[in-house]
Amino acid sequence: MSIYFCLSALNAPWIIRLIEERKEEDFQILVNMKPWKQLFDHLYDPNRVLPLESPTFMTRNPLAFLGNLGRIRRWKKDMNSQLRSIQGEDVFFFGVAFCEFELWLVDRLQSQGNRIHFRPAVELQNPIEDRSLRATWGRRIRKWVFGLDFLPLRTGEKLYYTPAPHLWKDWGADLLQAEEVRPVPIPRERLQPFLPHEDCRLMILLGGMEPDMVAPEVYCQGMRAMIHRIEELFGEQIIAFKEHPRVPELDIGISFEERKIPAYVPANLILSHFSAVVGFFSAALFEAANEGLCVVSLLDFFPPHPKVDALKRYLLENNRGVIHFPKNLEELGNILLKVMPEEAKKRR
Repeated sequence: MSIYFCLSALNAPWIIRLIEERKEEDFQILVNMKPWKQLFDHLYDPNRVLPLESPTFMTRNPLAFLGNLGRIRRWKKDMNSQLRSIQGEDVFFFGVAFCEFELWLVDRLQSQGNRIHFRPAVELQNPIEDRSLRATWGRRIRKWVFGLDFLPLRTGEKLYYTPAPHLWKDWGADLLQAEEVRPVPIPRERLQPFLPHEDCRLMILLGGMEPDMVAPEVYCQGMRAMIHRIEELFGEQIIAFKEHPRVPELDIGISFEERKIPAYVPANLILSHFSAVVGFFSAALFEAANEGLCVVSLLDFFPPHPKVDALKRYLLENNRGVIHFPKNLEELGNILLKVMPEEAKKRR
């Protein structure tokens, strides 16, 4: 039996590829979010999908933190009892940051004689070790609670606690090859209940913006204008809407229920059904560009913000294709017309 950890949409193509290539019938997928539970329940036997349901860890309230410690102890005890019998198996892990509970489980599984395989889902770009008092304190707290070393790394304004590199060496982990794994196309019939009409060629990613970057009302107004322009050029039947799995949906004032892809279906699994992807900011954008699709990021479409440059660097440094950053509706329309001219002709 193999054990797979799914901590984000970036992990899904790897897990599906490994299961399908290894032709496995006995495996367990450990998921940290409800959307991934829904996804793998649909693709495989739900009994093979285990929700981790880890408690809250850090908080600014000391009393609440003490309460969290009690819940963490109970969670550890429960997970130990569930996974105690797993020995001599393969464990696949792709987490890069924000994975304290999951890495603790990897450590437990390794101590039971299981083989660890690791491949980061994404590379942190130009990280710098943060030696500030805050970061050092956070590192010590994690060491005390989980018994593991997490390296505080900073990229721009964001602070990440990542598994210290020596952990993989200490565990004798197999570091999977770094070449890109192309997502395994899932047959349309398996996703049919969740895919829009086959005429949909353009996927619009909803969400992905931070409220401090773009005010919700400004975002909704801009999205409505963009969608209306696309409908003028190609018709509404060409558009499918994909919700973000973690960010609450904003009401942009347009009805699209019949063309909505569920939040739990990662965009990277259905890219082969589309010609173009448009969104504000998401890893799905560089994944789509890497698959050769026409990709448009709306980072420059909305009012300027200091965070935009860092987000653009992240997209471009993980990208092997082309990502467009239009500044207005005219530029956006020209980009899409080049990749979908036949659809525009049908509209005329």
